[in-house]
Amino acid sequence: MNKTNKFHIFLVTTEGCAGCKIMDRILRKVLDKTTDITYHVSDYTKFRHNKKELDKFRDFPTTLLVDDGEIKARIIGTQPEYYIIDKIHQVFGENVFKDDNKKTKETNKHIELE
Repeated sequence: MNKTNKFHIFLVTTEGCAGCKIMDRILRKVLDKTTDITYHVSDYTKFRHNKKELDKFRDFPTTLLVDDGEIKARIIGTQPEYYIIDKIHQVFGENVFKDDNKKTKETNKHIELE
């Protein structure tokens, strides 16, 4: 996992997964309201992982919230927007969300892994 930015969200998908596409849309919508989170989308077969992590995947989509290289939360399946926002607050804190009253420089990156 890349440690260049502190906060990362990994969406791990499978081929032909309709729920994965829905979760991707939900995550992109939520991440448009945040800063300093790098977003990665990867097919399960191409996800860079070790054997120990591979055994933890039980269903798809699986969303990993990573803080400074360490997995802090795992979201299984397609979840609603409010649930994702709540998890991001819990894991990354309130400061990652843009303040509508201030002009915040957007620093999110969307990375498609091959």
